[in-house]
Amino acid sequence: MACCGISTHAQDSFIAQPQPTVRSLVNIQVGIVGGYVSYEARLGNQFALRTEAGLATNLYSRIGEGYFTPNLTVEPRWYYNIEKRVRLNKRTRNNSANFATIAITYYDAVFKVRGGDDDDYVPQQIAFMPKYGIRRDIGRTNLNYEIALDIGYLLFLDDATKPTAKTGELAADIHFRIGYTF
Repeated sequence: MACCGISTHAQDSFIAQPQPTVRSLVNIQVGIVGGYVSYEARLGNQFALRTEAGLATNLYSRIGEGYFTPNLTVEPRWYYNIEKRVRLNKRTRNNSANFATIAITYYDAVFKVRGGDDDDYVPQQIAFMPKYGIRRDIGRTNLNYEIALDIGYLLFLDDATKPTAKTGELAADIHFRIGYTF
């Protein structure tokens, strides 16, 4: 009889504990150098697969001749501190937690917004960028912000026809975005 009481109590306390969980969500974000639409598909309590489409500017161009380049990103995100945030009674709404990921982004220079000559050529690229970031909601709204640091490698896909052709280079990115979650 005593065993049943202890067993029931153990189960009750286990059920009462909130389980940290990442949720699936749709998000739009605007940053200093572009705009993005993303979908995060929940893969587990701490994991999500983020797919993103956006337009980003090319900051390497001369002033007044910048490009907007479309890009597609896939990144498996690990929200590694979401359990800790739940234990400390901090908000985890809309996946508000620190994350680590390896982002794979394809950049296509399909069009440019402003003119320029052939010296302003932007090659098609794939970026492999390990990333560390934080995501937080703003107040108790669907607004959020995200800050991340990426350091990785850009692989140029169609630069072989240019006289100064390179196959790739190291790259870094710091982004700050404000968004809305649906």
